[in-house]
Amino acid sequence: MVYKCRSFRAHRNDFTDRVFKNTNILMLSETFMSDEEPPVQVSNFEFVVRFLRNEIRNSGVAIYRN
Repeated sequence: MVYKCRSFRAHRNDFTDRVFKNTNILMLSETFMSDEEPPVQVSNFEFVVRFLRNEIRNSGVAIYRN
């Protein structure tokens, strides 16, 4: 599932409905994540990798697996 997110840290606990629970791979786009910060924890998902374009804010991608 691909999810365009805004304020990901504030909404990380919103991934609880049936669709997310039945998702194997979660790809989050337009995230603002820094290399200096630990990955955001998402219930029932394991962080895999993030890709950042440091010169452009909110342009990252984070991938999680269930």
